[in-house]
Amino acid sequence: MVEVILRRAFFYWQSVAAFAIPAWWLVGWCVFSPGGWAFLLLLVCAFVLFVVMLVLFGLVYARREVRQTRAFSWPDVAVFAAWDAAMIALGFFTPVTTLFVVLTIIGAIAVFWVSLAQLLASASRRLLGDPAPAGPAPSVGYRSPAAPDLGGDTPIIVVEEKREEH
Repeated sequence: MVEVILRRAFFYWQSVAAFAIPAWWLVGWCVFSPGGWAFLLLLVCAFVLFVVMLVLFGLVYARREVRQTRAFSWPDVAVFAAWDAAMIALGFFTPVTTLFVVLTIIGAIAVFWVSLAQLLASASRRLLGDPAPAGPAPSVGYRSPAAPDLGGDTPIIVVEEKREEH
C-alpha cells in the first residue's frame, strides 16, 4: 500500500513540478546569484524546461496503465526522482552549477528513453492481445473483465450458423 501511495505521489508531483521547478530556478537566481543579463537566458531555459517536463509527463501519461492507476511505475519513479533532484539542486546556483546542468540534461534523456521503452512495451502487449499489464507495478487498480455469473441452474443457449456453399 505504501508503494502505491509513493508511486501516485510522484504522478501528481510531476504535474506540479512542471510549474514549480522552473519557478524555483527563477527564485533561486534572484536569491543565490547576482543579477545580470544571464537572467534573460535563464528565462528562456525555464520556459524550455517547462515544455520538456510537460512533454515527458505526457509520454508517461500516454500509457494506459498510468492513466488507469494514476501511478507511475518504479522505473518512472527512479528516473524522475533523479532528474528532479538534479533540477532542484541546479536552482541553488552554486559553483558546481555546470555539473547540475549536465545532470539535468542527462536526466531528461534518461526519462525520455525509459518512458518511450515502457510505452512501446505497453503498446506491444495490447497489440499482441494481452490487455493485462505485466508485473505488479502497473497493475494497481486494473480490473480485468470477468465472465458473468450464470449460476448453476441457468440454461446456456449455443447458436451455430452453417453456411451453404453454392
